[in-house]
Amino acid sequence: MTTKDTETAIYKHVCDTYLDDRSKLLIQWAHTDLWHGPLSPAEVKETEGFDYPGFERACDEIKDALSEVGEMWCDDICECAQEDEPNWVCECGECKACESDDGPEGDHPEDWTRLDRSEVLKIVCGKELAPYVR
Repeated sequence: MTTKDTETAIYKHVCDTYLDDRSKLLIQWAHTDLWHGPLSPAEVKETEGFDYPGFERACDEIKDALSEVGEMWCDDICECAQEDEPNWVCECGECKACESDDGPEGDHPEDWTRLDRSEVLKIVCGKELAPYVR
């Protein structure tokens, strides 16, 4: 699996597990705010239909939403992301290894990618915004 596949699996897992729609929009608007300067709360409300609290408060809310995110592991064979260290046997039930007649195949440590919290935050929020939500 390539780095982009790993990032996609991690991003999907974190978004599905930890982020509601408001948090996802806050990440988007805080990123825009960071790159283009202060945004008018009225402008965001008109565009998205919610009140943008400003950069600092948005970062605080994002930080709260992602507070339980820690290191993550991604299986390079089946593109599955998980938060617990692997037991080195894929049990996702969705990949070719799990669906084989012989049952789940044993994986090896080299088939997994480990990402620490800071790497996960860079994937979810972007490398520029990540330092503000740690």
